[in-house]
Amino acid sequence: MQSLLLQGVVFALLWMSVRFLPVWVPPPYPLWPFVAAQSLLTAAIAWMLRWPRWWVVIQLLFPPLLVGALAWQVPGWIVVVLVILLVLVFWNAGGERVPLYISNASTQRALGQLTRSLAPVRFVDLGCGWGDVVAAMARQTHVEESVGVETAPLSYLIARWRARAAGGIVLGKSLWDMDLSRFNVVYAFLSPQPMAQLQDKALAEMAPNSLFVSNSFPFPDVEPSEIWQVNDRRQTLLYVYRFDENRQLVPPEDVSDEPAY
Repeated sequence: MQSLLLQGVVFALLWMSVRFLPVWVPPPYPLWPFVAAQSLLTAAIAWMLRWPRWWVVIQLLFPPLLVGALAWQVPGWIVVVLVILLVLVFWNAGGERVPLYISNASTQRALGQLTRSLAPVRFVDLGCGWGDVVAAMARQTHVEESVGVETAPLSYLIARWRARAAGGIVLGKSLWDMDLSRFNVVYAFLSPQPMAQLQDKALAEMAPNSLFVSNSFPFPDVEPSEIWQVNDRRQTLLYVYRFDENRQLVPPEDVSDEPAY
């Protein structure tokens, strides 16, 4: 919703500038320079607001794609359907600033290895996207329960179907409503924005002898007990926070440069 609002505000400002200040841009007004200005301004504002990079790219591409669709006479219902699908998938991007990230197969294998010592594992994925990790963990023999939570409507339906086929469970609820004390392994692949609040939630709720794993984005105020590097294309880092029997964070260990998987 914030993205559409930004596009609307920039469009209004540009329209007023050419409508009421003709001295700057005399008529007739060329279309594509206007579209280019719309793209560049919205992308620049999104960048200054520190939106995720992929969201800045969407701001840049949205105006020319929309105008191109209209110029090429793409049926209106196709445009409407595509917009609805994007909203249903990226539901969390506007409000909580959490895009759709997918954990790759290498990360899934690393999570399996990382959690074997905690068997039986009660696992939850906070913001599970399309359910890849929930399904992968449900197939692990040492995992007793594999749960995911997701609020983006289309992603939730896909994740629920995929997890169910593997023996996992996906709930259509916010991660903030989950009681983390039910689980001994908690996983998240979100964005920098919610990590401070999630840190407070984890410190307050994590169970004794449990594990919190954050993909790519560490807690801002506490050091991880370990950092695992995954041998994938982006050299993914898994920030591992171990809680002892008193629910206290285990101090950092030596960080290995060797890939986990």
